[in-house]
Amino acid sequence: MLKIYHDFQDPRRYDDEGRIILHWPDDLKSERVELVEGMHVLLWDGDIELVAILEFVEQMTSDEPVDEWRARILPGTFRFTDEEVHGSKWIYEVIRKNDVYAAKCIKPEEKGKWDMTKERLRNRWDLFVYLRSQWSLPCDEIEKLLKEADLAWYQEHKERRELGLRSQQAHEGSSNRN
Repeated sequence: MLKIYHDFQDPRRYDDEGRIILHWPDDLKSERVELVEGMHVLLWDGDIELVAILEFVEQMTSDEPVDEWRARILPGTFRFTDEEVHGSKWIYEVIRKNDVYAAKCIKPEEKGKWDMTKERLRNRWDLFVYLRSQWSLPCDEIEKLLKEADLAWYQEHKERRELGLRSQQAHEGSSNRN
């Protein structure tokens, strides 16, 4: 299968339909074959791989028409390039703070310890769409990750509220004694 290098971390490389915009695919492909619409290709960035279908898009700009190659990711094809190193040692985690979420692929020992502020924050629906299109996760797995994040957030919120009530009661109790 033809391999095409792609930087998955660059958010500018995705169109409104969730397709990957391939800049200079002829320069970044692994073999000297002609690109054909509908062709299955392997997109990779050194660490991860995804299988996608090529689509040719003609767009009008203010000056002239522009032709671009796009790649539509096939769900369930996400995998690490080196399965022996990464296969079972990486997990997905979603963290919620208030009404925003962040997601990251992490090692199990990093669970709950990574810095959410360094990741892109999204609302629940946008995160669902992102995980579905970019990580190719099944819907039930995404729902499970979101529920885990919600439960952790609710538990933390409940503990803070109880701590605040205990503190308030202790303060009221000490002021009543005086």
